[in-house]
Amino acid sequence: MTTILNNTDGEPLNVIISGNSDKAVLSEDGFASYYRSIGFAVGSCGGLSLNDVQKANLGDGNGVVNQTGIAREGQGEGCNESFKGGNHFRYWFQNGTKAATNAVFIAASVEMPIKQNHMIVKNGYDLGRNQLVGNATQGTTTDSDTGNQFQTTSVKNDTSLLSGISSSDLNHNIGTDGKVAILQVKMVKKGSGSTSSSKDNSQAGFASYIPRAPVMAVAAIVALAPMTLVL
Repeated sequence: MTTILNNTDGEPLNVIISGNSDKAVLSEDGFASYYRSIGFAVGSCGGLSLNDVQKANLGDGNGVVNQTGIAREGQGEGCNESFKGGNHFRYWFQNGTKAATNAVFIAASVEMPIKQNHMIVKNGYDLGRNQLVGNATQGTTTDSDTGNQFQTTSVKNDTSLLSGISSSDLNHNIGTDGKVAILQVKMVKKGSGSTSSSKDNSQAGFASYIPRAPVMAVAAIVALAPMTLVL
């Protein structure tokens, strides 16, 4: 269960926003409001992204698709994190005909500054996941742009989806503890403010490859026992 990156090893999809979350969260604008509430901003800077676009196969029948977007810690646009480094994540929606859960699959990591080519820091995949989950589960979170408020519950740490993945299978040869955080999000108050755009227009195409551990297993898990994984 990894991303696909420029004919190299990908990065772990290490957080999932469950399809049992409120429908208001499981859309591009709704999810953007949610990630703003937990300390992230749209990932482009002046309409440009300073990271490569990655792809993933979520096992939903859509095949290999580009990331929906990227978010970086901070407010406004992600310029500060992009230049100085820090936590960021790419995300995809699972919405194909074979698994139309609308769950959000996230590849979170902590990266170095742009002058160090955005290399992932030591233990950066687990750090990125843990920081995101920590921000999300601290209590009620508020999107200052819209006034929307959210409550996030940690459902479980799944250990099956990254089973068999080692550091040699991952970008930068950085290992992971193999845990995928499953979160369920409720919108507890709908605000009255304007909605900021969630669009990231900086994406560009790139060559893909077939990963060693594609996410096809997810579709099987959803089909056989959707409540087990809570997608």
